[in-house]
Amino acid sequence: MRPQALELLLTRAQQVTAMPNFETLLCRLFDVTLRPDADVPIAPVTYGLDHGETPQGYCLRADPVHAAADRDVLRMLDPRTLAIAPPEAQALVATLNAHFAQDGLQFAAPQPQRWYLDLPTDPALRTHPLADAIGASMHDYLPFGTHGKRWQGILNEIQMVLHEHPVNLARGARGELTINSVWFWGGGQTPPVAQKCWAQVWSDDVVALGLAKLSGVPRTGAPESARAWLNAAVTPGEHLLVLPGESRVELAGMDAAWFAPLLAALKKRVLQRLTLHLVSGAGYSVDTAALKRWWIRRRELAQFLSAPV
Repeated sequence: MRPQALELLLTRAQQVTAMPNFETLLCRLFDVTLRPDADVPIAPVTYGLDHGETPQGYCLRADPVHAAADRDVLRMLDPRTLAIAPPEAQALVATLNAHFAQDGLQFAAPQPQRWYLDLPTDPALRTHPLADAIGASMHDYLPFGTHGKRWQGILNEIQMVLHEHPVNLARGARGELTINSVWFWGGGQTPPVAQKCWAQVWSDDVVALGLAKLSGVPRTGAPESARAWLNAAVTPGEHLLVLPGESRVELAGMDAAWFAPLLAALKKRVLQRLTLHLVSGAGYSVDTAALKRWWIRRRELAQFLSAPV
């Protein structure tokens, strides 16, 4: 079944400025100024949500992952498959802290799947987002920058420390994937964020929720459908709604649950404008007047439907 409502919204929309990735897009939506020579500072944004307070200095994500041997390369598997228990995370982090105590590295695991390093100064390090490296050769996505080699060495040392850890031996005995590496990414200091730039944020995404916390914007979990959201979104102003990632084979279901009700709300002028952003960074904006346009941009439509929403 074709996603007819989504197709109509797209063919009536104007394309807005594209962003290189999802994290950059979210930061731009909160007016965060990003440096071209630095990481997108995801770590301090999510740190504030996980710890309840913002970090005082430079913060780096050090997320637990599994690196699987594939012929002559190591490939990072999707860490969401690890199902790490809190006691496991705490035991692994305690071992890393003991091992790296003389180096002044202090790991923390406020959430089992999100680990952090607090650093007193900028480590002159560049990294790749975790999502970019999943399924790829880890060698192609190693830390780089002025001190990149040093951090590559730290990463190798971490892998050796974790290899024979009792937590991993127990996981292996149960047939579970081991936690045999970490992924450094998203480092930086807490960025200035536009205050109260949205009426409300609706999302289960930790980056969006962390930015909302910094911005002082009310935040709520993502609703089940557009109708549920339209009934609950009573605060006047612009709302930011982050949908769960879906594949294109599920577009028909999303069309019924989301895009058809949103199209109807536009037609009835319940909504004045709707801007759709893809996880790829592309964006399309449509308002009530634009629905009267009759021309169709088939190339843009094909591009939209070939990417996750």
